[in-house]
Amino acid sequence: MKKTIKDTGDKGTILYIGGFELPDKNAAAHRVLSNAKLFRLLEYNTVLIGVDKSRTENIGVLNTKKVIAGFVTYSIKYPTNMKQWIEYISKIDDYIEIMQSLSNLKIIVCYNFPAIALERIRKYCRKNGLKCIADVTEWYTGLGRSIPVKIVKGIDTFLRMRIIHKKIDGLIVISRYLENYYNKCKDVVYIPPLVDLNEKKWENKQEKSSDILYLVYAGNPGKKDRIDFLIEALSQVQRKYQLDIIGIEKNEYVSLYNCEMPHLDQNHIINFHGRLSHLEALKIVKHANYSCFFRISDRVTMAGFPTKFSEAISCGTPVITNRSSNIEDYLINQNGYLVDNLSCKAISHIINIASFTFETNSNLFDYRRYRSKMKLFFEKL
Repeated sequence: MKKTIKDTGDKGTILYIGGFELPDKNAAAHRVLSNAKLFRLLEYNTVLIGVDKSRTENIGVLNTKKVIAGFVTYSIKYPTNMKQWIEYISKIDDYIEIMQSLSNLKIIVCYNFPAIALERIRKYCRKNGLKCIADVTEWYTGLGRSIPVKIVKGIDTFLRMRIIHKKIDGLIVISRYLENYYNKCKDVVYIPPLVDLNEKKWENKQEKSSDILYLVYAGNPGKKDRIDFLIEALSQVQRKYQLDIIGIEKNEYVSLYNCEMPHLDQNHIINFHGRLSHLEALKIVKHANYSCFFRISDRVTMAGFPTKFSEAISCGTPVITNRSSNIEDYLINQNGYLVDNLSCKAISHIINIASFTFETNSNLFDYRRYRSKMKLFFEKL
């Protein structure tokens, strides 16, 4: 392989690739950057290839080079039509071009990678003496999509989750559910969504309200998060409260949950902020007494792990939620309240009794705490 980029890691170079939008445009980007810092802590040089939705022109991938958070990064143009999507899920030419430009390349980490492209990367790695790892954070579903998309998505998910991942050199998984599912694979490590607590954005010197209970939902609800359960429960709450909803406009909420607008128009203590920058969203989360979200328990919610949970805890805001994934591991008698079921009565009861202050263990998800686990994982490869 050509050696045109200087290797700064004593143990070699890791190439981290996937559909993340750097530096902070989606949850994937936050996970990847935190994991990359963990790799760097273990003396690996880490290079990232994500996607760029803002790019319109077609330029060679080597010409997209940037430095973000101290990492050399490249980007693939985000697909916008059927032809581009087919190429995105099947071709790996751009990735190989970057691989051949790197010095001392040792490991490829593929973040939720499409099945066909992942299998081609796996075979390329085996042929060229590289280790291939998958970072697995979701068990995708075709729910709410058109029939053709459901079929394609279903086939892709089946191949990736049930076949290809089991042939790969190692797996980084985001939940205990996935850790248990892949327990017979040779090298698996559980790493929840991590943060870098040395970053100023996690500092929280704000005092929590002691007269009005401030609640916040921050995220992209999609089909997982049931904001409607929370809003319905609030109609039975007896205390003073305010709910700030970040990530969705009021009209989007009405369309998503097919609910009536008049109730929301009359409710001046529920504020829809729409999409905000990550820093703006964190500012509201820090101010809140509790971050709230609720999910119906199914394979999708059990296989994932909510980034909004780890971020709220990390900036000192406790959480009110129900059992999903393995967040219950972090919520037994600490960090917030766990609702027994998704009934309006159960949710409103917890909100009615929640204290204004609740201590959180904000160090739980700092990436430095996972150094030994990741070190052992790499040593077993």
